[in-house]
Parts: sequence; C-alpha cells; structure tokens
Amino acid sequence: MARPDHRMARCLVPLPDESLPGFALRLGHRLGLPPGHVIWRLGLIGTNPTTSLATASHLVVLDRDRRERLARNIGTTARTADELTLRPLGDRFPPLVHALTKTVAGQPVVRRLLPPWILGSHSRYCPRCLAGDGSPIQQLHGGPWRRRWRLATSFACVTHRVFLQHQCPACHNPASFTGPNTITLLASPELKDLHPACCRTRVAFRTACRHRLDPVESTALPGDLADLQARLDRLLDPDTDPGHAYQTFASLQVVTAMILATWPAMAELVTSDQEAAIDEHLAAQQQLLATFRPNRAYHDEGVFWTHLPRHPVGAAGVLSAADQLLALTSTDRRRELHRLVQTMPDREEKRWGKTWEASFRELSSDLRALISEALPKPPPKPRLPPGTWHGKHLVPSVLPQRILKLDGYSARNIPQELPEPWFRICEPEITDPLPPITRRFRRVISIQLVQAVSGMDPQQAAEYLGLPIGSNLLNAEGPTRPPLRRLLPYIREQDGKLARLAEHLATLPQTGHVDYQQRRNRFELWHLPTDDFEGLLDRLVTGTGRPSPAPLDRLHEALSAIIWHRITGSELVLAPCFRPPLSPAGRTIDQHSPAVSLARRIQQATHRSPYRTLLPALDQITNCLLNGPAPACPSQSVTTERPSTAN
Repeated sequence: MARPDHRMARCLVPLPDESLPGFALRLGHRLGLPPGHVIWRLGLIGTNPTTSLATASHLVVLDRDRRERLARNIGTTARTADELTLRPLGDRFPPLVHALTKTVAGQPVVRRLLPPWILGSHSRYCPRCLAGDGSPIQQLHGGPWRRRWRLATSFACVTHRVFLQHQCPACHNPASFTGPNTITLLASPELKDLHPACCRTRVAFRTACRHRLDPVESTALPGDLADLQARLDRLLDPDTDPGHAYQTFASLQVVTAMILATWPAMAELVTSDQEAAIDEHLAAQQQLLATFRPNRAYHDEGVFWTHLPRHPVGAAGVLSAADQLLALTSTDRRRELHRLVQTMPDREEKRWGKTWEASFRELSSDLRALISEALPKPPPKPRLPPGTWHGKHLVPSVLPQRILKLDGYSARNIPQELPEPWFRICEPEITDPLPPITRRFRRVISIQLVQAVSGMDPQQAAEYLGLPIGSNLLNAEGPTRPPLRRLLPYIREQDGKLARLAEHLATLPQTGHVDYQQRRNRFELWHLPTDDFEGLLDRLVTGTGRPSPAPLDRLHEALSAIIWHRITGSELVLAPCFRPPLSPAGRTIDQHSPAVSLARRIQQATHRSPYRTLLPALDQITNCLLNGPAPACPSQSVTTERPSTAN
C-alpha cells in the first residue's frame, strides 16, 4: 500500500506534554481510523498497516527520518514532533540517558529493554485530565495522555490534586496494558471505535476491555505529597537547571533502591496506606523471584529494587521517604544511611540491577561519599605484580589492607593537601624543606586515603577533594612530565609507608578529627576582606618601616590564599581568589605564578623576612574565622595586579 507523505487533512495539534501514543489515539478517534493505521500513516512503522507494530522505543525517541516525516504529516515543526517523545527530558532524567546509550550511525537508539522508572508497557492516568478541559475539541476526543505519566516518579496530578490511577477499575489490569512480554507502543492498535479514554487492555483473544477511564473516582492528594510532586515536576521543566535535576533524580533512584532493599527499616516515614502498597509491591516481587533471571527483560513490575511500586500511593511513599532522608542535615543523613546499611543485602545481589553502576556515579560528590562511607568496603583487588609500576598506576594502585581499618575516619576528615607531618611519617628521610616534586605525591596520598575510607575510584576521590579533573595523575601539573626515575624513591615500599601513616592516624583521638569537607564548602567563595587586608598591610608597613615589597593586589591574593589554605587544608594554588568568580575568567594559575610563590615565601618567612611580622596576625584571623559565624561571600571579583607603591 502506497503511503502518502504530506500533511493529513483534519489533523490535530498536539497538546502540551501529550505522549505519542495518546496523540495517535485522539487523532484516530477524530478520523475514524484505528490508531495502528494512524501510526502507519504518520510514517512510524513499515509499509503494511495491518501487520506492522510500532515498538515502545518510539515512546522514548524517534530517529531523524521518522521525526521529520511525522512533522510533515501533522503540519508542525520537528521540535514539536520530538516533544511527543520522552527524549527532550533526557538531560534531566537519568533513566532516559540509560535507555539512549546506544547509537547507530550517530543517531540515538533505544535499548530493547527499557530501564526501571520508565513505564513502557502501561501508563498511569488522571481521569479528570482524560476527560478534557471543556474545550469543544477535547469534549469530542478527550484530554491528553501525558508523557510524564510514563515516568515512575509521577504519582499524582498537581492540577487536580489527586493521586494518579494505575489500573482499570473494570478489568483490574494496568491501563491500556500492552502485555508483560511485549514491547509495542499501543494496546489493541487495530480497534477504531474506542474513545481515547477507554481501556484497551486485552481481556481475551481479540477482545479489549473498552471501559471508560475518565469518570473514575480518584483519591485526594495530601498537601505534603502535592508539594513533593510539584517539585519533581519542576525538575522536568525547561527553566530548571538540567544538572541539578539530573543529580536529584539520580539521588532519589539510589536512595529509593536502598529503602526498598531494607524495607521496613524506613516504614516510620510513611502512612499506613503507603506502607500497605509498598508491602504489596514487595510481595509481588517475591512471587516473581522463582523465575527471576538477571538478564531478563525489564518489566515494570520487575524484581529489581530500582523498580518503584506500580501503585501510585506506594510510589509516593517510597519517594517521600527518600526525599525526607535527603533533606536531613549531613550528620543526620549519615546516621540514617548507616542504619540502612546494617540490614542491607550484599552489593553483589543481582536485584540491585544497575544501582551501583550508572546511577551511583551520577550522585553529587557529597552524597556519594556518605553512601560509600556507610557501605561495607569491597575486598581488595589483586596486587600489581612487582616491577610494573608506572606513573598511571600510582593512583589506582592497591592500598594495603590495614589502611582500610581507619577507625573513626571518613572521607570528610581527609584534607586536600596532605599535611607535612603526615607526609613525613610516610617519608621520614626527606630533607627540610620538602622538594617541590613531593607536592604531587602528597596529592596522590590524599586521594588514596579518601579511596581507602570510602571505596571511591580515583577520579571520584579527586572530585570529592575539590581537585581539578586530571589531578589523580602525578603528571597533572605543568606542561612537562617528571621523569619516572625522580618519582621512584617515593614509590618504593609504598604499601609499608601508607600502613605506617594508617597506624599513626588510628592513634589520634576522634575528638580531634577535622571536618575538612565542611570547611571546603563553608569557605568555597571566601576572600580576605579589604578592611582586614588593610590592617595586615599597616602591620607590615609599621613593622618594617617601608612599603610592601610586593604589589598590593598580589599581596592581597597571597594572604587570602594562605588563610584559606590553613582553614581548609587545601592547596594554595586552588584558593578561591585565583578562580572565577573572584578572579577574571581565563586566568592561568599554577605553582609558579607570582601570587602563589609569594604565598609560599610568606609561609616560610625567616626572621630576616619582612613578612614575618604578618604570621601572628594570620594565625589570629584564621582562629577567628574557625570559631566565628560562616563568612559572607565577597560581592566583587579580585582586581588584576597593579604596580607596587615601593620605590
């Protein structure tokens, strides 16, 4: 049969947030055609409308040719056609990224098995939305089947303040269920006499339910859950930062899996009806375990803990519990996560699905560190054979098992720059002062300590410490790579050196542990206020009887970097005063920059140095900041250097 390729007569305009299956149902109802024929006419399936079936992948994405053909046939733009699929939400909803990770000829291709949190075989629905808004066209053909109803995080309609429905009240199957073992876009695509709001689930051979869903009564939505659903909906809006939305959904996905895996550990956070729905969901999963195979198709009711309950009330309960946990303070959140881990199944359990792979890597560094800290440490990997040391192996190298037993230490207690006393425990033979090359090795040891107590990989540990991308390698700084022979004295017997440091740290009282992560966050945008700098400058001029030997702006930056370094235990070169927004964009700062070199000279000032008079004052400012209220962020950037007033 020849298929036309031009705008259809009497075509409909897609409604906001309408899904492709819902649009096909409304258009077929208007034209008096089966929705399967409409899908064929729109160019989404093969040449024979009676034997070809549209796959559920079209719910997620359309390739360029189908998207452009669809746009021509309904008389709209390719962008509007694309918005009938879930693809535009992919930069803010992790499961969609996981579904689109395959590419063919540069085009995204949906995996055959849709991941959890994407409802591929059925849709939730709001009866009042399906009834329409009262306009003439919606009185005839009903309202939209919304895209967001295909996301497991949609449990309520905020507009009508009711829970969504998940099944037909007549046949008690999921609404318009395409079947547990099918991957088709529409249920009963050959039926042309059904209203778009009718249930199309097959109840017998070639027999559909046909029950109207729009007059179904819905349960009123409590205020706290309405607020939660509204916040989740806003994360999918175009004006919300995609990065923030992506991390929020990734966090919810991991924490909800932990809640379901340890249920009923968090049952006190949900209502009785939510608890009953969650219990029913887990009982249904338990029945499926007899035939469970890890590589089986991801069904919406699958046995993985990453699957939210199909019932919207149960899904709301799990999401609400996760939201409450994530809203706690860092200390309380750590306590609750440790409580969950006590009853959590082993991380190798197949029912975790992809929880510890894709989703876990997408968390914020803070939450990833808290969860890693709470999880049992995996067994050490096999050691590298002797003689295979290479610069790129230094960070991923195996740590001695003894360092995995740092009592009371967490990643938060590890400074970005390894303190000199700690390094001298590893390298007691090093002369004074420390050679510049040791800065790189000290950085590596800090990264390895974070790995040891948290289980992060090297890049995650570097990110957690606030180090730039690539800092997990010894040759990350500067344009030249140090010869391997210069690093060998610091590589040999590495395990014994780290074990020696671990023994020392284990003897320190826990009351003296410093929360460096909290300090890094608190002073993330701190710069020495002008008034304080002028006071230090007066002290320098009075003590030496002459103007500053260095340009004032350079001195201001150096003093700011020193104080920030003392507070946060971080590297001078990474001080906020050297980076945007406090410093002009595009400025290059390294260990040899004038301001960084000046800061090191001030720190190492001898009795002959004019800067020695500043050291007591710097100590005083540091102590005041540590014991005082949180610092205010500077309102202006640091200015560029200007000439010194010295003659």
